[in-house]
Amino acid sequence: MKKLMFAVAPVLGALLVAGSQSGSPSSAITADPAQELPEKTTQILELDQPVDIVDATRVASGLDETITAYRFDNGNVVGEYVPTDDFPAEEFVAKFASDYGTRPAFVGIVVEKDVPKNSQRMRSGPAPSPIVTDAAPIDVLPASGGEVGSQMAEIENHAMQEVEGASVLRNSRAATDVERWAPQDIEIQAYADVTNGSKPTFQHAGWWIDPLGNNTKQMPAGWGMEIEVNLSNGDEGGSRPYCAGGYKENNWAVNYGWSWSLMTGFGGNAGAVGAYADYNDLSDPCGKNSIAIGMRWPQNLAYNYGAQTYLVQVIAPRGNRSYAYVSANFQAVSDLGCQMAPWMAYTDCMGTVSPTWPGPGDTNVTTLNAKRNWTVPNACWRSQNYGRTAPEPLTWCPFH
Repeated sequence: MKKLMFAVAPVLGALLVAGSQSGSPSSAITADPAQELPEKTTQILELDQPVDIVDATRVASGLDETITAYRFDNGNVVGEYVPTDDFPAEEFVAKFASDYGTRPAFVGIVVEKDVPKNSQRMRSGPAPSPIVTDAAPIDVLPASGGEVGSQMAEIENHAMQEVEGASVLRNSRAATDVERWAPQDIEIQAYADVTNGSKPTFQHAGWWIDPLGNNTKQMPAGWGMEIEVNLSNGDEGGSRPYCAGGYKENNWAVNYGWSWSLMTGFGGNAGAVGAYADYNDLSDPCGKNSIAIGMRWPQNLAYNYGAQTYLVQVIAPRGNRSYAYVSANFQAVSDLGCQMAPWMAYTDCMGTVSPTWPGPGDTNVTTLNAKRNWTVPNACWRSQNYGRTAPEPLTWCPFH
């Protein structure tokens, strides 16, 4: 996913600092990034206690804000629900229970905000106080079963088996500098979920094997990771924002308005990785829709005896095409834009300023090359050996 880049003053090169992994932007960044910015961004208004979706929407109805999503956090799974006509709240909650064996605990309301035009406002002020609710709090129960939870258990087992067999793998599959920060193995599913109104659904999971020199702490401080499944309608003429009307809908799935979740393995704290839906595509080709989830701090991914895992699910609105060509990759992106504009949503600040990549290796790992001309829906594959071996189609795809 290509993003519109901030113009950065030359003096910034002397001011680069390692990004915090705790969530606090560096106070040492003082340069002005301000030439071209998106007109809108989003902000999460925190609730004073976790509530169910009925109470979250009731609170939102009393706000003088444009509501874009509802944030949930169940400990080992975080994400956002976006209300749409064909995915009402009660259906989302039922699917969440089926996927994760629990109900979503809503902790925030995502609202649209204007981007400040005055560069003097680049620094954030005090965080707004949590919204006080009169609703009864709900118990925050981690994912502990369900379809997706069961998939995570299988992924954890795969990872631990590879940790145990790392001495055998070391010679043939040891990480080079190119791949140390990216997962060694991934599985991706892109399908029309007939159990959920045939909605375009994407699931991808990955695991790291530390005995092979492969873990997320190889990602340098101040850099995050975006995990992309890219859809092309075959018409690559022109680039955003200079596209014909309705171009985002002219694909199998659109790249806005997703409901999404990110689950971490081994009971880890999913909130610690700074997960976000990456909608910012301001310079992508008109015919490409990128379905991407990012982690600002992948270094914080839970670690268990040499293994790390994640599992992402995205449920996207349907476009007006019956199929699309598909490719996929992992990309390292700097969080410097978020340090410089800490009031901006991660989708709008991650990867928008690019200092020199400190390594190791490259910033991109391909897990399915577009030249293979694979199509969705119903494409499921495994990419092993850090994307260095050909993707292997899975013999099954769910719900088709």
